Amino acid sequence: MIRTDLDTVKQWSTIQLDQLPQTLKSQGFQFVPKFSTDDHRIFVSQDGQYMMNIAQSTGKVYSTKNQKAPLHTFGVRKGDIPPSADKAFRTH
Repeated sequence: MIRTDLDTVKQWSTIQLDQLPQTLKSQGFQFVPKFSTDDHRIFVSQDGQYMMNIAQSTGKVYSTKNQKAPLHTFGVRKGDIPPSADKAFRTH
């Protein structure tokens, strides 16, 4: 199990869309299709401490115990999704 390092996550300011799948995976975030929609992609850390909501071009990281105020916000720059990316990044 990968333990999410919040200090590393807080260093993210803007991430290219094509780098997002690997960046999230490196910090142990997994896609949660049950709670995701076409407009919002939800990810949860493997250790269950953090939740991430990616909507349009913004990612917000929350504690799973308090989802009212984000712990960190970062931008997502447009780009091409790599073919190896999982279904979390596909719109069709």
